[in-house]
Amino acid sequence: MRTLYETRLDAGWQCEERDGALVCRAAFWLDPLDVCARYLLHVEGAERAYRLVLRGLAVDGHVGDLLLDVTEHVMLEDNTLEMMWSGTSLSANPPLQALTLRAVPCEEADAGL
Repeated sequence: MRTLYETRLDAGWQCEERDGALVCRAAFWLDPLDVCARYLLHVEGAERAYRLVLRGLAVDGHVGDLLLDVTEHVMLEDNTLEMMWSGTSLSANPPLQALTLRAVPCEEADAGL
């Protein structure tokens, strides 16, 4: 699949401890594109179960890599992704290797997912 746009979301986390969990947020904006695009969120190397929340989308208890089509859950303006790990303290880094958002052409995403 061709990539039209890609951004890493795993830097600049705002993290806090809440009810025995590490809660981290990443804010991002999307630039408008001149072509039809689907937005794919790729979580890589998550070694512990997590909860992911993005504007009406919630994924609970997933461990490991994950690829989600989040097109219906992102906007060109202010977006906030929140991830939570139970039993992880604020002194720990978010337990994942990479978090990437990619825009791919609609026809390629439809054929590849």
